Amino acid sequence: MMFIVLLSVLYAIILFWVLVGIFRLRSSSNSDYLPFVSVVIAARNEEGNIERCIDALKKQDYSNKLFEVIIINDRSTDNTAEIIAGKTDSVSNFLTLTIKDLPVNTSPKKFALQKGIEASKGEIILTTDADCVPKSGWISGMVKAYSDDKIGMVVGYSPITLSSNGIKVGLSKLDSLSIAAISAGSIGAGYPVTCSGRNFSYRRTVFDSIGGFEGLWHYMSGDDDLLLHKAFNNKIKISYSLLPSTFVDSLSYESLNEISDQRRRHASKGFIYYSLPGMTILKIVLPLIYILNLSIVLGIFGIGLDLATLSSILLLKSAMEFSLLFVFSSKVNSKAILKYFPLAIILHPFYVVVYGAWGILGKYTWKGQTNLH
Repeated sequence: MMFIVLLSVLYAIILFWVLVGIFRLRSSSNSDYLPFVSVVIAARNEEGNIERCIDALKKQDYSNKLFEVIIINDRSTDNTAEIIAGKTDSVSNFLTLTIKDLPVNTSPKKFALQKGIEASKGEIILTTDADCVPKSGWISGMVKAYSDDKIGMVVGYSPITLSSNGIKVGLSKLDSLSIAAISAGSIGAGYPVTCSGRNFSYRRTVFDSIGGFEGLWHYMSGDDDLLLHKAFNNKIKISYSLLPSTFVDSLSYESLNEISDQRRRHASKGFIYYSLPGMTILKIVLPLIYILNLSIVLGIFGIGLDLATLSSILLLKSAMEFSLLFVFSSKVNSKAILKYFPLAIILHPFYVVVYGAWGILGKYTWKGQTNLH
């Protein structure tokens, strides 16, 4: 029992460290640096979303002469190709590539992004997803961070912005907010843990110097955080943008099956970390956090922890989690999402235990493609 109490204290210390990291983040306001930028988007069966994404990219306040948009149609079987053609054929700075065949044991999204990057001309690479809607100042805002020539990679915030206020979507928004808070805080603290490909960027020279996705091809997911870790292991300086103009709105998966598949994909990367070099601290901390949450779940059913100890652990855990989320949500103007936090106090340990195990031991799908460990 004492071991679990100590784990809860360690967890609180980690969250405090992440919280301090958020306060250490600084945004550059220098606008003199105007590099050529390549926006690279992999799209598979996105007929319901791609038009909104393209329209948003056409409205960027960055000069059209200084950026290109490369959309890779990844073997779509719907009307994605036709929509892309109709929206971009007459636009000079939009380029479309088509993937017809996927090499064996290769991540489809990484392969599509790789082809797009190979065809790009930009000094800075920006990536987002086809179901996302960047703000008009996205490119210009992200570029500002690179006015510091020591920075090689910049991560941005991508909130879920569905208008639905149901509990399912609300908890999904809260989960997304918490992942973003961990991403921002860990980057600010100097030990980046995660990021989202919905709002991600890096210098082309950095991508090439670390070998791009080499060594990561056979993992279906991880075009974002695995590349982030690879950059960190190669001592690349990484920053997080809190400029509101750089936020990229994202649609959420609405069906329970889609939400479940997404969470399993995310969880599956926890096991992948152990087959890759570096990130030693993360490899130690992840199983300890899992043990803590498993102990809480068992304690709720009266196994292993008495009521007083369980209550104390939950109080400490939820207090630090709320503090972190309150600070981060204040910086990104998302405090309304915190109304779902009381429900998450009980659900979160179950969430970690179930998806942590399911993501490693089970199967999940992405765009109709199944991964089986």
